[in-house]
Amino acid sequence: PRIWQIGELAVLVDDGTIVEDGLGQGVLVRALVGLGPDGRARALLLTPLSLQGIELVLQGVVEDLEEGEVVIEGQKVLVPVGSLPPRLKIGDRVEVRAQHRDGALVASEVRVLTPVDMAATLVIEGTAEQDLVVALGEATAWRAAGRGFRVLSTTVILAEGGPVKKGTRVRVVARAIDDELIAERIVVLAPSSPSPNLVAVQGVFQPGGDGKWIVGGVAVEPPKNAPTPEPGSVLRVELLQEGGQTKATDAVVISGPNNTGMTNVRGPIISIDKEAWQVNGITVRITGQTRIKGDPKVGKEVDVWGDLQADGSIAASFIEVLEPAPAQPSPTPAAPATSTPQADSSATPVTSGRGTPSPTPHPSPTPVP
Repeated sequence: PRIWQIGELAVLVDDGTIVEDGLGQGVLVRALVGLGPDGRARALLLTPLSLQGIELVLQGVVEDLEEGEVVIEGQKVLVPVGSLPPRLKIGDRVEVRAQHRDGALVASEVRVLTPVDMAATLVIEGTAEQDLVVALGEATAWRAAGRGFRVLSTTVILAEGGPVKKGTRVRVVARAIDDELIAERIVVLAPSSPSPNLVAVQGVFQPGGDGKWIVGGVAVEPPKNAPTPEPGSVLRVELLQEGGQTKATDAVVISGPNNTGMTNVRGPIISIDKEAWQVNGITVRITGQTRIKGDPKVGKEVDVWGDLQADGSIAASFIEVLEPAPAQPSPTPAAPATSTPQADSSATPVTSGRGTPSPTPHPSPTPVP
């Protein structure tokens, strides 16, 4: 057995750890970690992350289901044995997080989405108002984009774009539970925010009272003269916060109520044509309805939302150019993260950071700078 230092977390690596090819000192890794009876962190799976933005997030309906694979909106996704949710069946709506490996989509997480999940899930983008420090097994109060969140030991923190520090631009996927926003996932989009007062709120739209819109369970004032979307649409509303007041400036429908293949992918632009871009190996189709925010150029990092097509391409509804682009991984440890385990529903964190064999004998609390 050896002790590896991954980010700021010391983990035990032994014969039971599944270590994928390509690991070494200084390599950016994602680790599935379990806590033993003695409180020590033990690595169950170590996976190298060779590129930023390689994760694809797909929501859709299960069309076929076999051991080791699932078909969603015509796309075959390979799933590690034992990783499918129990009682998953054809017709269920799921969210899949996957990566392209050797020409195939390989899932890292499959989660069943109920109508309640969809209505209560909120995506908020904005500026982190304080550094985030998370200790294993403890909940942390944290603020970003003018809102307070509760960060749990099961919250996934993807910090390939830099550590979660005050002033960074972040995306928080949260659920509203008992008037509290529980952060399920925090993604660092850029190490700084060019428009600190600009916030984006995204979620399932429902009409509210007094002319307000309900987006992901949160009431917002609609932009002036904006058409009312269809109920059940996934809507993104941009808000400007000034002088203690919040004003909606723009709204875009990410996915209609009948579109089941909503997809999100982030990565560098490889090429740009009039009707299609290549983003991290994925064809992104540009239509007259595509809303593009920022100045797209080859090499820049973009965040794409749209609908997955039968040929594997994405019909983009909204593209945001991330400026400044997230920093490339460097020898500085990336912040670790935590995630819900597949096999054990106790605390099993998933960390992203640079692996370094270390003689550190005991794990310490997991800080996110």
